[in-house]
Amino acid sequence: MSRKHLEERQGSKYDLLSRMKTAVEQKNSDLVTEICKHCSETEALSFLRLFDNAIVDEMETMVSALFTITRRALPVLTDRIEKIIHRFICYGQSQFVRKAALCALQEMKTGTVWKDYFILMDVLQESQFHLVEPVLPIFNRILCRCEATMENDNSLPWFWVQLLFVRALDHPNGWIRVWAAQKVFSIDAALLKTDYSIILSSLLAALGSSNIYWRLIEDAKLNNFIQDFGSFLERIASAGSGDDEKNFFKTFVLLLSVHVSSSTSLFFVSCSLQFCTPAPIYSNCLTLCRPVLSAVARMPYLPLRICTTANFLKFFFKLADRNWHEAYCFASLLSELPENKYGFLLQEFFYNTTFTETLTKNMMEQLEDLQRSYVSCCFGRSNWLAHAIYTWKIALDHGRAYKLAMGVLCSLSAVDSYSVHDFKTVDVMLQLYTVILDDKLFENEDSQYLKYGLVAYLDTRLFADMNEVFDSKRFNNLHKKLLTMMHGMNFEQWLMRSMMLCNKTTSPSRRAELSSVAVVLISKYTNISQMAWNAILSFLLSEENVSGISNVSRMDMLGETIAQNKSVLWRNFIADHSFDSISIFKLCINSLKIFFSWDCRRAFLDLLLTVLRKVPISWMIEQSIEVVLAVANEEKKTLNYISVISDVLAICTLECTLRTQGVDKIALETVEKLCGESEQNVQIAVVLSDAFYQAKEFLCIAWFPLLIKMCAFGPVCKKDTAVLNLAVQMAYAMEKSLPTANYEKLHECAQYSRLRALQTVSWISKNRCGSADKFIQETFVMMETLDASKNKSFGMSLAHRKKTRLSQLLLLIYSFASREILEKLELFCIKCLKEPVQQPSIRLLVSWILVRLYCNNEDAFQKFIGIEKELAAARIGSISSWIAILLHVTKINRTDAAFTQCFTLFHPWCTAQNFTVRCTSLAALKLLWNIVGNKLRDQFHYLRCIIEFDAEKAGNTKRIIDRLCNDFYFAYLDENVDYSLETVLTILPEKVGLTAQDAIMSHLLKCISMDDFACVHRDSDNLNQYPSFVFGQTQVQRHQQIREPDGLSDISVIQRKFNAVSVNRALLEGVSLIVVASLLDKAANLGGICRTCEVLGVEKLIVADLAKIKDRDFMALSLSSENWMNLEESRPEELPNLLLSFRNSGYVIIGAEQTTNSTPLHKIRFPSKMVLLLGNEKEGIPMHLLGYLDKTVEVLQIGHTRSLNVHVTGALLIYRFFEEFIATKT
Repeated sequence: MSRKHLEERQGSKYDLLSRMKTAVEQKNSDLVTEICKHCSETEALSFLRLFDNAIVDEMETMVSALFTITRRALPVLTDRIEKIIHRFICYGQSQFVRKAALCALQEMKTGTVWKDYFILMDVLQESQFHLVEPVLPIFNRILCRCEATMENDNSLPWFWVQLLFVRALDHPNGWIRVWAAQKVFSIDAALLKTDYSIILSSLLAALGSSNIYWRLIEDAKLNNFIQDFGSFLERIASAGSGDDEKNFFKTFVLLLSVHVSSSTSLFFVSCSLQFCTPAPIYSNCLTLCRPVLSAVARMPYLPLRICTTANFLKFFFKLADRNWHEAYCFASLLSELPENKYGFLLQEFFYNTTFTETLTKNMMEQLEDLQRSYVSCCFGRSNWLAHAIYTWKIALDHGRAYKLAMGVLCSLSAVDSYSVHDFKTVDVMLQLYTVILDDKLFENEDSQYLKYGLVAYLDTRLFADMNEVFDSKRFNNLHKKLLTMMHGMNFEQWLMRSMMLCNKTTSPSRRAELSSVAVVLISKYTNISQMAWNAILSFLLSEENVSGISNVSRMDMLGETIAQNKSVLWRNFIADHSFDSISIFKLCINSLKIFFSWDCRRAFLDLLLTVLRKVPISWMIEQSIEVVLAVANEEKKTLNYISVISDVLAICTLECTLRTQGVDKIALETVEKLCGESEQNVQIAVVLSDAFYQAKEFLCIAWFPLLIKMCAFGPVCKKDTAVLNLAVQMAYAMEKSLPTANYEKLHECAQYSRLRALQTVSWISKNRCGSADKFIQETFVMMETLDASKNKSFGMSLAHRKKTRLSQLLLLIYSFASREILEKLELFCIKCLKEPVQQPSIRLLVSWILVRLYCNNEDAFQKFIGIEKELAAARIGSISSWIAILLHVTKINRTDAAFTQCFTLFHPWCTAQNFTVRCTSLAALKLLWNIVGNKLRDQFHYLRCIIEFDAEKAGNTKRIIDRLCNDFYFAYLDENVDYSLETVLTILPEKVGLTAQDAIMSHLLKCISMDDFACVHRDSDNLNQYPSFVFGQTQVQRHQQIREPDGLSDISVIQRKFNAVSVNRALLEGVSLIVVASLLDKAANLGGICRTCEVLGVEKLIVADLAKIKDRDFMALSLSSENWMNLEESRPEELPNLLLSFRNSGYVIIGAEQTTNSTPLHKIRFPSKMVLLLGNEKEGIPMHLLGYLDKTVEVLQIGHTRSLNVHVTGALLIYRFFEEFIATKT
């Protein structure tokens, strides 16, 4: 080939590639496809390389050409094309790209073994569950045919099969994702070991959100899923060699840090790892685990963070080689955790569960040198506590505790003179002593020697000026603990000495250290002399000067340490001495504004509360609320927020605050805002309810609505919240030493808050005359407000659940009310029985109230019996409640007169037309018949045949009656004997089918004082054993189940929905349909027309008012098609000019109307440029517009109905145009 010809060929190649790029930039997919039909192999390869860096829009333009190149079957490009298809067949950003890639793959793979594959991949494009579910069992057949690497006529390569799982794990329907995740666990490890990264990445991405977990919770499969996931990981890791296992876990951890970041997901994954027992394969796990632990450290919930970190540490410890280096690396890692937040709890948790018994033989031999190894690891470290705990744990587990304890004594005796200022070795060994819990290790002389040695050490270490820089970590971890552990010593001299030295020195470092010593000592000893107090006061009144320190951060740290120590000393001083309250108050306010470390702020908040309790002045309280709220806003995104909110509430509920006019209003407004915020943060509700109970003696009537609101507290538990609550509950079940603060137990916050509020209301009602009346009246108001809500009639709605909780409140406090209020309560309860929308849980509670009222008031009971007809007229179903109330009152009173009255009243209702009433009356007669004597049975002998009738074996009547006779409420509840908190708050919500959030757990009831309630504490296990057939129908569990049949026949026809096709726009030149719907009035018809126009490619839709598209009826039918449809506005009076302008533009105007010269639809040929005018729903197209039409078209009818709906007529005409001009061009 000549040089000239070669250059021409090369130039032509670059010219073609340039044309391709230009076509892609112009989004001209037709031109790209046309070029690829005739390009050479080299040019096609150049085009395929464009896919490497293409963006979504470019991808959609180029992907059609991929099918064209695939069809040409160029052998050189096969591998390249397969890689591109493999990349885009699960492309998440474009369905069009996915479908085009699948079409290209279908062109390449034509064997019969691929039939199932393409069916399944095609169906997985559908979003609706009922379309996908029938074909999911094909997975089983495909897995049976799958091979790791090879492909033949009877097998599918794993390279392609794994994409089915990727697509299923990324499916829009959550139940499909759950099924896919569980199905992954059944994949043969031999397949996965060849390429596990894609599946693992998709699986972890699916597990990265809480969406999959609430479905597992609803299916009661979460625990099994967690175990199966752990076993799955171990199975894949162990399928290969040691290096394969090492690479697998490295890949797993890297993918984990990328895809899983939510708190609950990290927790559940960490739980799964406890069921995975890998071999120790890593010599340095720190680089592997640090990214994961960094993500865990950002978890906002303390219990989850502790358990999750511990779980991951234990897993990484399993992976680590058993040697001293690795052991102390983990200890070092723990020392990096923020100790003031959760480090200490985590260290205790981890070291108590570390597998020290699995240490290698080599490590066991080195136990003789345990002390030397410990000391050498501690040197050069900034924090020794973690190493000390770990070393002591090993010593205890392997019988080296005494020898190690003696090493502490030896370290003290080795220092003959404390004038030597190198205390590093002694400090390290004494750090070990701070974790020794067994005093018997230092017996007799050893114990006394150790005591004297420690006194000498501390005396020298703390009070000798060694020019050391104050180290707050060392002081808190070592010296503070040693001072706290000392007993039987007179430390007042040390207190005096520390203050005197502190007053003499100007060094900020020394003042920080010496004042820290004084803080420890003053908190331990109370009998302090006046001389010591004078020295302390001299320190407190002195000015600080830290400007001489060059390091700004260190200067700030020392300044805050001294200020913090002063606040603690001030708090102790003012407890027993008179003081200048205004000066100290101003000190607190200013310090809260200028200091930002939490420890310092916490100290000044404590001091501020102490001052306000000692000297409550209104202006000080008002300013304190403002400043502490500002601190709360600054701490809002930290773990300290709830603590500051507790301080705000403590100030707002001070006796002086509540009894000072003006300030009490500010406090009430502040608490009302916090109460509103508690709906989004249930932890606030916990501290709020605790504050109410603490201030119960001083709360006035203005606070009663808030208390009632808290008694009904409990926001709708969203799915994410339900998952979070279960995770926290599991964390507390795993480890008992987690934080015990009630607000940390997220799974119990709502229940605890409600219980505490009930306790407060009950105490006030019991101890303050007339309070119960106010509470009950306020409850009526709130329940009427709930009745006004739109969703009150829906079971499990928030209105229903809150009204149930308020009904529980009425039942618990009604006995403290006056007679007048009890009469109103009776009328209110009867009204609830009449209302048809009241849920069973509410009817049961109001019935219970009425039974208890009538047991003590015979006159009221007889009046209630007399409203039988009134109840039947209002709601026939209320007769069932009427019968139940009579039944229960009679069972409690057990008099012959009452039995006789019931038999007489119930008998007629046995023939009632209403099935429920008929069954209820028969069941009530049956229950009473079993407890009356023979005399009454003889008197009412005619009832025996009704009660004992048993000829109808298969009917519903017998089944319902039997259920009623075994129902926990109807048959077994005794409204007096079972009047307990357990029954009202725990058993009843469970029996009536409410959520777990509505039932207050029994262990919470044991934590409060029963003396505050009118009801008694009683073990209700006997009642709990009976089922609820009548009232337990509120909560209906509905979810989508995936069936796994034993076999599956071949599927050639499957259901599918949306399948948009592409149109060659170049072929549609001169084709245009415009629909004018300005005459339509109904929004629903306009929504249907809009949807039809968008689906069938109408160019433009004209309506009278574009505001109609916001109408709810429009949107119900449009299905968001207005977002893609070209819409314009034209009023009916503007139509003549509009139609003329269209005619002038070459359009033919056709009207959908029945006229004397209209053409049947099946006989007409539409023009390619057409305007379709639709008439009004009632009047059609007005006469004055008929003259502007070129033609009218009607739909031929053979039925008697006058006409079709305008929306349907328009759809028929539009589809006819689509069929003629557009469908053939797709």
